[in-house]
Amino acid sequence: MLEIKDLFGSVEPLDGWAELNRKRKVNGERTLKFIIFPTEKNIHGFNMVETESQLTFDGEVYVIKKVVKKSIGNSFYKEVTAIHKFYVDMINKQQPKIHNGSLTFINALNMIFVDMPYTYVVTGSFSARSFENFGNDNRLSLLQKVLERYRVEMEVRGSIVYFRKIVGNDTDFQFRYKHNIINLDNDDDSMDLATVISGTGAEGISAYYRSPNADIFGELDAPPVEDERFTSQETLLEEMKARLQDAPVITITINFADLRASGYPYTVPSEGDRIFIIYEPMDDFELETRILEIDETFKENPNPNENPIAIRTDVVLSNHKKSFAGTTFDQIQKSLSKIVNDDGTIKYDFLDEAVKQATEALKSAQTELEFSNGIIAREKDNPNKLVLFNSAGIGISTDGGSTFNTAMTADGFVADYIAAGTLRGILIEGVDIRGSTITSAISDTVYTTIAGATLESRGIHTRTWLGETTTHDVALRLQRGYFRARNNSLNRSLYFADTGISTFIDGEGEEGGSSGSLIWWDTRYSPSGANGFTINSHGGVVALESNLNRIVLNAELSVNVESRQGPVYLRPYRNGRPGNNVFNFTLSDGNTASDIDGFSMYGSDINGYSVGLRYSKSGGTPTISMVDGNYNRGGNTTFDVGNLLVNNIRKRNGSGTPYWNGSGTGTTAGGTLENTLFATAMRTNDSNIYLATDQGGAVHATDYAGYNNGNGITHRPMVATEFTPSSSVRYKDNIQLFEESGLEIVKDHQIYTYFLKSDLKAGIYDNQQIGFLAEAAPMLRKGDTISLNKSVSVAWKAIQELIDEVDLLKQKIIDLEMAV
Repeated sequence: MLEIKDLFGSVEPLDGWAELNRKRKVNGERTLKFIIFPTEKNIHGFNMVETESQLTFDGEVYVIKKVVKKSIGNSFYKEVTAIHKFYVDMINKQQPKIHNGSLTFINALNMIFVDMPYTYVVTGSFSARSFENFGNDNRLSLLQKVLERYRVEMEVRGSIVYFRKIVGNDTDFQFRYKHNIINLDNDDDSMDLATVISGTGAEGISAYYRSPNADIFGELDAPPVEDERFTSQETLLEEMKARLQDAPVITITINFADLRASGYPYTVPSEGDRIFIIYEPMDDFELETRILEIDETFKENPNPNENPIAIRTDVVLSNHKKSFAGTTFDQIQKSLSKIVNDDGTIKYDFLDEAVKQATEALKSAQTELEFSNGIIAREKDNPNKLVLFNSAGIGISTDGGSTFNTAMTADGFVADYIAAGTLRGILIEGVDIRGSTITSAISDTVYTTIAGATLESRGIHTRTWLGETTTHDVALRLQRGYFRARNNSLNRSLYFADTGISTFIDGEGEEGGSSGSLIWWDTRYSPSGANGFTINSHGGVVALESNLNRIVLNAELSVNVESRQGPVYLRPYRNGRPGNNVFNFTLSDGNTASDIDGFSMYGSDINGYSVGLRYSKSGGTPTISMVDGNYNRGGNTTFDVGNLLVNNIRKRNGSGTPYWNGSGTGTTAGGTLENTLFATAMRTNDSNIYLATDQGGAVHATDYAGYNNGNGITHRPMVATEFTPSSSVRYKDNIQLFEESGLEIVKDHQIYTYFLKSDLKAGIYDNQQIGFLAEAAPMLRKGDTISLNKSVSVAWKAIQELIDEVDLLKQKIIDLEMAV
C-alpha cells in the first residue's frame, strides 16, 4: 500500500500510479520513482503529490523531491522522484561544531546524530581515526566522511541506523556465469588492478603489503599511501589493504528471479549479500562478489490494503570496493564550493581564525629594520611594537623593547598565547594550559586525550571476571564534570554522576537496552521525602548475591517487599535440597479491593504447587483457608497441628459433612491414623456438650476401625452415671397409649449368650455376653442395634401387666379367705 502525507498532515492512500521503481544501494541511495495519472479513486491523493510531501512505502518514508508534470491530451500526469526521509533529514541538518584530532567511531556518530530523530546501533569495534576540521557541515556529509574513514557500512531500519563492517548475508552460492546463468549484463575491468602497495605515516612509520593475487597477476604497484594521520603501522597497513584493488572489477546485472532459479538461498535480496563467482578467464579464479545495488519494479496490488507486487528485480553483483556514493549525495557537494577553489586550494575564508589574523598582520606590516644589538624590525606606525633578532634568540615586544613577553631562546620558548596545529614536546610545565586537544598516543586504540572539558584514556585490557578471561577495548572518560567507563568491544558504558552510577545516561533506560543504576538522593520511596539510595535495572534483573556468606536486610522501621505486576517468591536452600522448592506469595483477580484474596503457596513453580493458605478480607468475615495446588479450598489437603484453639468448628457453605476420620464410610484404622481425631478427654465450658448426626443417624462408640469400610463395626462400652433419653412432650407428636401386651413381647424375644468377634480376634475368650440378637428382636431392633428405650418401655409395660395380675390374684385370695 502506498500512502501520501502532505505538508498539512493530511494522509490519503495513493492509487492510479504506474511503473513504480525502487533503487537500493550499499551505503548509497534509496529512491522511489513512478508516474501517476488522475483518476476518480485518487482525486484527493493526486493533488497531494507535490514536492516535500511524504510517501510511505513498504514501511519506509520517502520525501518527494521532484515532480515533473506532462500533458497528455486534455489531461496530464506526474513523474515523481522521492528520496528516503533519512537522507533528507540528514542533509537538512547542520553540525556547527568542529573537531580536530583523534576521534573514536562512537564519538563521531554522536556528533552526527545529536539532536536528530534517529538512534544507532554499532556491531563490531573500529579504531579511532584522526580528523582535521571535522564538522561545520550537514550531517549527511559528515556521515559520508565517517563511513569512508572507518571503512564501515550502514543500513537504515525505521529510526535506527545499524553500523557494521559489512552488511548483508553470507551465502555459499557459487555463480559461474557461463554455466548456471546465461541472461545477464557483464562488465570486466582491470584498469585499477594492483597487487602491491607501500605506505608511510607519522614519525617514519612505513609498511609494505603484497597481495596473494600477485602470484596470479604479477606484482602491479598501487599508488602509495602517504598520510601522517596514521601513527601506527597496524592502522596504516589496514588503510593500505582497503585501498588496494587486487582483483579485476567484475560487475554483473541479472534478474533476481533467474538468480533464485539457479539456487540462490534467499527469497528477497538484501544489499551486501555475498556470492562467489568462478572467473573463467583466469583458470576458474574464485572471487567473492556482493549485491551492491537492487533495482525493483512494482505494480499495484488488487487488494488496496496490501503492499504492491514486485514484477521485476534486478541485482548488481560486483567485487568493487565502492565508496559512499549515489545521487542522494550529490547535494553534499553543494557546500564544497564554499571551501575549495577550482584549482583545489582552500579558500581564505575557511582558514583557522588564528592563522587569518597572523597572515593579515604579516602582510600589512610596515616595518623598519635597525641594526643595534642584532636586527630590530620596528613597526613604523607604532614604534613600541618590534621584533629583535640576535644570537641569543628572537624576542617580540609591545613596549619598545623593555620586555619581551614572547621570546624564543636557547633556554626555551616564552609566549602569552600560542596558536599551533601540532605541538610536540617531551615535557610541558605550566600553571594554565589552554588549547584544543592534548593527546598522548601509542596507537589509535591506546591513548590519553585532553580536549576542552573532556579527558579520555583508552587501551586494551585483559582481565578475568566471574571465571571468564577476556581482552577488550576499554576507555575512561571525564567529560563536563561527569565520568564514564566504556567497553568499546561490547558497546556498553557505565556513567558516574552526583545522582548515581548508571549504564545509561538518563538513569531510566533507553532504546537498545541497558543494565542498571545505583541512584543516590532518591526520594521516590520515602513518604517523608527523605533522600534515599536505590538499585535499579530498566530492563534486566536486579540481584543481591553473596557466594560465601549471608545477605542481611536490617531496618529501624519496616522492610518492604513489593512487586508491581507479579508474585513474590522465596526459595530457601536452592542448592542444598533436592527438587524445586518455592514459596509463592500472590494475589487473586478481582474488580474491587475487597474481592482481592491473598495466597501463600508452597511447591514447585515449574511442576505446580502442592498446598497453601488463602487470606480473604471480604464480606466482613476475614478468613484463612487451606487450598490445594490449584488454589482451591479444601480438596486433598491436611491441616496437622499440635494444639488447636478455636471458638467454632463448622463446615464450609456448600461442602459436604466434615468427618474426623476423613470419610463417613471409611475407616479410622491404619498405621499413623493421620485422619483420626485423638483425644483423652473432651470438655465444654458450658453445661452441655452436643454430638450431632443427620436424621436417622446415631452416635457410635467403636474400636479404632470405626465404620471399618462396612466390614463390621466393633462397638465399645460407654460408661456414665446416667443415660437419660430425651422424652419431653415437647419433642413428640401423635401420642397414644401402647395397647399391646408387654408380656407377650417379652415372651417372644429370646435372650442369648455369645462372644464378641472382636474379643475372639483379640484373643479374649472369657468375656461371655448376654443379650438380644437384633435380627431376632424386630420389635426392639434399630438397624444393627437394640433400642434400650424400647426395651425398657416394653419391660415396663410387662411389669405393669404383672402388677395387674398380682393385684388380681391378691383380691382372689382375699375373697377366698373371707368365704372360709
